[in-house]
Amino acid sequence: MATQLTQTTKDQLYRFFAVAFDAAPGVTYMSQLVEAATVGNMTIQQIINEFTTKVEFTSVYPNFLLPEEFAHKLVETVVGSSASTDAKTEVKAQVVSALQSGMSRGDVIYKIFENLANKPAGDVMADTAKQLANQVAVAKYYTEVQLKDSTDMSVLRAVLANVTHTTDTSTTAAIEAAIAAVPVAGQTFMLTAGVDTSGVLVGSAGTTSTAGNDSFTATVGFAADGTTVVPTLSVFD
Repeated sequence: MATQLTQTTKDQLYRFFAVAFDAAPGVTYMSQLVEAATVGNMTIQQIINEFTTKVEFTSVYPNFLLPEEFAHKLVETVVGSSASTDAKTEVKAQVVSALQSGMSRGDVIYKIFENLANKPAGDVMADTAKQLANQVAVAKYYTEVQLKDSTDMSVLRAVLANVTHTTDTSTTAAIEAAIAAVPVAGQTFMLTAGVDTSGVLVGSAGTTSTAGNDSFTATVGFAADGTTVVPTLSVFD
């Protein structure tokens, strides 16, 4: 029998994704998380320990990182400039101690976002807690209202890249403005033997550039080994 999904569970999943991946989940990843919690009947802590073994996490936090290295990278990513250096140093020491005592990385991340969710005003980590709450608000709107989706973690990280403890998330318009400020990721285009015009679609051979930093790849008539190839770069591109 499937477990009933609650708002508390959803909020925990958004917090997890923000802390572990510094990103909004988007439709695909949020669907996977919810399925694990409901159909799979996994606890939040079990889900976290499962997801932190995936390449999306280990590509950022490789298994070969020492406890001190993992703690430094995690705390700097999660906290950033929202707390003092002394406060971050203390949290890093707590992370190292937890790992050395036998806790998994997933357990540590679970502990971090659960603690942040309950920080009172005036606490040294209060701004970090507010930052996390703002990230959840933006991630939730991006995923549930706009129904945006990607499995490219760089795209999902960009959604929260500019969200801080001072970001206004009090209204729909404010959240939309925060999302609209996200830089557009560039794309890579392969030029064709026809006419390719950046920014303007020209027939079937044309290509359209994006607002991001795009890359265009073409051949000029010869391959690296000296063999002749069809040139795709011309004065008309």
